Amino acid sequence: MTVVWVAIRVSKRLRLERNHLTLANQLLGKIEQSVPSFLQNGGATGLLLRQMDWLHHPLGSPNCWPIVLQTLVGVVLGSRQPMFVCWGPDQSMLYNDGYAKICGARHPASLGAGLLDTSHDLTAPLIARVYAGEVIHLDDLSMTLFNEGIASESHFAFSYTALRDDAGLISGCFCACTDITQEVQLKRELTHERARLEEMFKESPSFIAMMEGPDHIFQMINPAYRRLIGDRDVIGKKASVVLPEASMRPYLALLDKVRATGDAIRVENAKVTLQRIKGAATEDRYLDFVFQPMRDLTGALTKIFVEGVDVTDRVAALSALQTSEQFLRSVLGASSDCIKVLDLEGRLTYFSSGGRLVMELKDDEDVIGQGWPTFWKGEGHEEAQEAVALARSGTNAAFQGYADTFAGSTKYWDVRVTPMLDDAGQPERILAVSRDISYLKQIEDERAQLMQEMSHRLRNAFGMVQSVIGQTLRHATSLSEGRDTLSGRVKALADAQDILTRSVKSDMHISEVVQAALLPYRTGEGRFLISGPDATISGRQGLGLSLALHELCTNATKYGALSGDVGTIEVSWEVQIDGTFLFYWRESEGPPVVSPQKSGFGSVLIEKIVASYFNGSASLNFHPTGVVFHLSGKIAPTELLPIVTLQ
Repeated sequence: MTVVWVAIRVSKRLRLERNHLTLANQLLGKIEQSVPSFLQNGGATGLLLRQMDWLHHPLGSPNCWPIVLQTLVGVVLGSRQPMFVCWGPDQSMLYNDGYAKICGARHPASLGAGLLDTSHDLTAPLIARVYAGEVIHLDDLSMTLFNEGIASESHFAFSYTALRDDAGLISGCFCACTDITQEVQLKRELTHERARLEEMFKESPSFIAMMEGPDHIFQMINPAYRRLIGDRDVIGKKASVVLPEASMRPYLALLDKVRATGDAIRVENAKVTLQRIKGAATEDRYLDFVFQPMRDLTGALTKIFVEGVDVTDRVAALSALQTSEQFLRSVLGASSDCIKVLDLEGRLTYFSSGGRLVMELKDDEDVIGQGWPTFWKGEGHEEAQEAVALARSGTNAAFQGYADTFAGSTKYWDVRVTPMLDDAGQPERILAVSRDISYLKQIEDERAQLMQEMSHRLRNAFGMVQSVIGQTLRHATSLSEGRDTLSGRVKALADAQDILTRSVKSDMHISEVVQAALLPYRTGEGRFLISGPDATISGRQGLGLSLALHELCTNATKYGALSGDVGTIEVSWEVQIDGTFLFYWRESEGPPVVSPQKSGFGSVLIEKIVASYFNGSASLNFHPTGVVFHLSGKIAPTELLPIVTLQ
């Protein structure tokens, strides 16, 4: 019984222990399946850490890790800065997404693996030194990283810190990395830029200096500045000591002003007298320069930067140019031609003083920038545009045309347009010279008008002679009578022509002009009824009135009241005390009048040309019962005179 009871007791104890062991294993499994809080973060790398089989890892369950390891792994996974923790005898690597990029192709195999089992060629020797108790910090570690197969130069600053376990022994290493690639590249660029600026500083044609302090002590100068002051020893010395010339004192005072106000000062064409060669005479130089204040990070003015250019040659050239331009202006001003300079688009950029006078222009600023072709009328506008186009292509051009002055006077111009060439022989501006030839144009027009008038008069004269001959012979009773009558009428015609020639040279009586003009056409008594005061008119007006009467008589002889035997013509005029002149021509009892389909030169002569001699107007009307001509205008004021009636 005792043995049986013991066996039963042992069996119960064994069964109880087995139950306890199962329960313990179940509890341990649940613990292993839970994720500790320090592994909750970390992005993609944190997820990989949470998925690891820690029960079979040398570090064991994360819940059983030392507090220092748990804490730092939580810091690593919670940071975007590249970090890693190396722990244990195998130096297992635990890192974050930032450091995973540095691992490159070694990730994710390196995650959780021992350092000695991975190819961390740079990291392994450093960590070994940390495990040996050394503190390590690297300011710049150069690496080549690969992103999607593309290599890029990268730089990092590493700080390695030893980690101790609960017993105080070094069991691991904590590393924080800082990506300093941009900083390194920026420093490299700054170094390159500084070297380039130093080279430019040395090679600059401008003179440059840096002065410090209230005494303006030279800190540096470039070769151009050294040449300007005659290779003097100035570094570390006061400006007033190394530049003692009296001409420099006003400019040294400007340095004081810059320090006092903090404002930059710019000076142009500053005259200084310097000894540029030791022992030689002083020279006058002209400078453009700027004094620029420089401040530190606190805003305090510490230095003055000096930069400038020796413009002596420019000043001399400008003086010579001004003298030349003054001479040129005087020459252009003496010319009565209108001289202009255009840009290649034909816009006005210069107007000569003589041109302003002849164009009646008060201020050329009113037209500068305007298109020159727009000032021309009619065909002249197109010709001006064509001339500009030719000049732009390098070809000279010329034309004549009408253009108004700026006071509204219409003038006729002779124009020459020429390209102005640059040093390469290409047109850069356009010269347009216009000469007022209105007087010549008027003479030419009058000559053409006179030739046309002479031709017309000759045709009329021959027609009139033919008509006089025909009418004389038709009414003559004998050959002797016809010969005498014809001779007298031809002589009267010649006398009338003589009066027309003389009438342009002196004043004449209206009655004399009328009598002389009508004499060749008076083929019988009572054909003309003439009345009006015997006032005087100018020779030009007498010529105009004679021309009108001659034209009217010629037409009457051919087609009107004088073409038959019974027609009559009434000629009358009025003169008012203010000089108003009214003249009438009325035909009657002739053949029916038919109005011409178009106006010939005779009509233009009567209605426009003759009317202009009297500064008035005229009208020629073809009434069926007879032609009526009316002229109104002005003659010299006169007293009222009695009416004279002539047959």
